[in-house]
Amino acid sequence: IDHHVFAVDLPGFGETDKPVRPLHAAYFARWLVAFLDAVAIDRAHLVGNSMGGRVAIEAALRSPERVDRIALLAPSMAWRRYRIGARLVRLLRPELGVTPLPMLHALAVGVLRSLFARPSRISDAALNAAADEFVRVFATPRGRVAFFHAAREIYLERPYGEDGFWTRLPSLSRPALFIFGDRDFLVPRAFVRHVRKALPQATCEVFPDCGHVPQFELPDRTHARIRQFFAGE
Repeated sequence: IDHHVFAVDLPGFGETDKPVRPLHAAYFARWLVAFLDAVAIDRAHLVGNSMGGRVAIEAALRSPERVDRIALLAPSMAWRRYRIGARLVRLLRPELGVTPLPMLHALAVGVLRSLFARPSRISDAALNAAADEFVRVFATPRGRVAFFHAAREIYLERPYGEDGFWTRLPSLSRPALFIFGDRDFLVPRAFVRHVRKALPQATCEVFPDCGHVPQFELPDRTHARIRQFFAGE
């Protein structure tokens, strides 16, 4: 059996177009299904980290017939607390990002290092290359606007209500593997108990001494676990 692996740049990121519009999970999920159509894939396993994990969840919720299994690495999920700034964030327009904003390379490197429990596991060359790429995209007006649009939607996502994330999550029907790092400051391990309550059938694991990007910090363990899960083990 032939297996095809695609690593996609979502709209607004990398080399993909950067539309000036709200970049929320529903939009990304529709785009992902359209991508599967374009490459003639009827059904796929999905792997996503951070916002990519949130997109994988949304695709599985909206189009379960197109999704087999999903592996979610520290997926972003609607905040249940710390929503005091939501009213202010709604007033701020991402389009203000057209105004030139300097992004210092050193600042980008510092933020990237904070994603790891042990930054020493990643070479300086790799961190500098990732920072260079972010600075390059952020230097463009559309790149800044897209970044702010995506960040705004992540923070503003409703946790409850008819369209709330935690209200809808129990309807996820596809087998799911959640991997969290115990030293992740963006998606704390505290989310594990909420996921287990909403999806008792899901597999939830916490990797010790790991930050927000287990696929880079503990690649051998992460990749082996994903392969095992996709094989149905």
